[in-house]
Amino acid sequence: MSVTEGKSTSDSNEACWLVLASADDFAALWVYQQWQSMTSRRILLLTPETLCTAMTWRQHLTTGEHSSQIGLADAIRLQDTAIHGIYNRFFRVMPLHWQRASPEERLYVEQEYMAILLSWMHALRCPILNPPTSRGLSGASRSTAEWRMLAIQAGLPIMPLLMDGLGRAEQNSLYCFKTYKIIMLSNTCYNYLPYHLHIPAQRLCQLADTPLLELHFACPTRDDWLFLHANPWPDLKESKLSILVDVARYLTLIPDNLVGYSQ
Repeated sequence: MSVTEGKSTSDSNEACWLVLASADDFAALWVYQQWQSMTSRRILLLTPETLCTAMTWRQHLTTGEHSSQIGLADAIRLQDTAIHGIYNRFFRVMPLHWQRASPEERLYVEQEYMAILLSWMHALRCPILNPPTSRGLSGASRSTAEWRMLAIQAGLPIMPLLMDGLGRAEQNSLYCFKTYKIIMLSNTCYNYLPYHLHIPAQRLCQLADTPLLELHFACPTRDDWLFLHANPWPDLKESKLSILVDVARYLTLIPDNLVGYSQ
């Protein structure tokens, strides 16, 4: 997948919004297509390969000051001051032309690419969902056990977890009851969640430093909701249209007072 945008232009000063995702991330492609139908603003869909094969990459860092410009292969230039919001679903970075390298070389290359992208996004002054951290490009990558420890700190009741001999969670133990997926955007809950769990769910987003989260719950009974795990890459097309609009508003892609979109 190469760069995809709503209108053809290489003006680096023109305001733009970015959707960062792998080439096979169909959930991100759906969001991009929906936003294209909502607004005429410039939206770019970029893959890790597109950024990592840029023709030029200039980044200037000093105390309290930052500037960057990326020149992509198709003459599109990304000026840091022109980027107004990023929907970030990057999970890992491994360009295809490095696939034949040794495992050690691939690991080194991936770490270097991640460091460059993390530095670039961290210095941008626009809103990002989800922002990069030292443990992941779009929110911290956590194991099921780590998510459960964080959920306990947030005040969420958790589902007892069965572990195998290697310390891994047994998947069958996670889904022996009916399960539900809840999407959180900052302090807003989408889909049904018992009222007494709203504040703990908000607290989990804050503790995880990940504003957009998909929470999974097991429900042994109708009123007994037990946390299973969380996912920082929710599939928005499985939820209500209202969250798609609210994410766009969070990223300043559409104004807060825009009407005409309902859930």
